Amino acid sequence: MIRNFLFHRVGPDNDKLWPPMKTELFEKCISYITGRYKVVKIEGLPDYKKNTKENLATISFDDGFKDNFQYAVPILEKYHVKASFYVVTGCIDLYR
Repeated sequence: MIRNFLFHRVGPDNDKLWPPMKTELFEKCISYITGRYKVVKIEGLPDYKKNTKENLATISFDDGFKDNFQYAVPILEKYHVKASFYVVTGCIDLYR
């Protein structure tokens, strides 16, 4: 079985429109996931699926908010986890 964990925003700051998951809660989620699953990137899933009987999970982020890289990436690195980030390319110039 493959579990897919999708996150949107992570960070300490509140936002009325898109409130982020608090950083501490995100770290608890990643700790839980890595303790129970072998985490692989979605892009590499077909290779793992046919070569393993382990419980697999993927982690992904939608919309590519800046806080994904500010707050989520350091936690992912701490747990040696790879994730997939889906960025809205039409909005990249808005945040230079």
